[in-house]
Order: sequence, then structure tokens, then C-alpha cells
Amino acid sequence: MRTYENSLPEGYHQIKIISPSTDRKDSIVKMFCIFTPSLLLLVLGFLFVNVSAVQYLTLLMLIPLLPLYIILHELIHGIVYLILTGHGFKLGRSKDGFYCILPQLYIYVKTQLLGAAAPFVVFTITLLSGCVIAIVNQSCLFMILSFLLAFHFFACRGDIYLIKELLKLKGAGKLLVIEDENGDNAVFGLN
Repeated sequence: MRTYENSLPEGYHQIKIISPSTDRKDSIVKMFCIFTPSLLLLVLGFLFVNVSAVQYLTLLMLIPLLPLYIILHELIHGIVYLILTGHGFKLGRSKDGFYCILPQLYIYVKTQLLGAAAPFVVFTITLLSGCVIAIVNQSCLFMILSFLLAFHFFACRGDIYLIKELLKLKGAGKLLVIEDENGDNAVFGLN
């Protein structure tokens, strides 16, 4: 199965640009849908886990380590792209956030979907499992894990938007995508 093209094949033309930074209405819905599960989890934690002032302080000390999560998140995108295409990826920062792209490579939508979903799946499963275990064991780690989970959902908002928009397109098996450093995805289809 072919996962990418080095250049745009003949007969393809741009059919859409997916840009999370320009769709403000969707951003409001996205924020509500993303933070609601996180807030519910935090409320459950306060109800079931007894947290001390020292543990709150530990939570505050984690904030400077959040860039490490962002790096791991983008690396997971890159590793999936590397496995699927065999091409190196580029990490960087734009005005809207951090990114991982395959420079100058047109990738098929299925490859883009897998790459975009990978950090969401890996960290959601890991952090939710940790939260459940922490609640069952009455562990103060719950606060730390639920804070990371809330940040994780926030960090995945662009990926979730991209996945939603790509899934709306018909004939996804033949569509090609190229992503730029602003996080915009140009989608190309056949005539």
C-alpha cells in the first residue's frame, strides 16, 4: 500500500485547505467538548481522593515540564510518519503551536489520519488508565494524571479538528495531503 507521493500526481488539484486557526466557531465547540471530560474527571478526583496542600504544590511544579509532553506528542506523530513513509519528519513551532510535518511530501489521507490520531490514542489510553488506577488506589497521583489528561486534550485540539475534517471528505483513499508549518493542510483530489 502506497502511503505517500514525492510530487503531486497528474490530474490532482487542490480541493480544500484545512486550517484549525481560522474556524473560530468550531474552536469554541472543540474547547467545550475537550474540557468537559477533563473537568468531570477532576471533579470525580476531588470527590474520591483526598489531596493535601503538598500535592497541590507538586501539581504546580509540573507546569514547567509541560513542554516535555509537547515534545513527546510531536515525536509520536513523527515516529508514525517515519514508520509509514520511511521519510524523516520536521518538528517546529509556529504562531499557533508546535508541529510535526513531512516537508515537501504528499501523503495519503489514511497516513495523515493515523499520524494525527497516534498521540491522542497513546496518551488518552495511558493517562485514563493511570487515572482509574489512581482513583481505585486512592492515590494522590490522580491529580497529576488528570491535570496532564486535561492538558493532553487541549494539546490534541488541532489533531481532533484535522481528523474530523478529513473524515468528512469523500473518496479519502485517493486524496493526498500536504501540511505546512502553520498547521494548514492542503487536500488534493483527482478531477
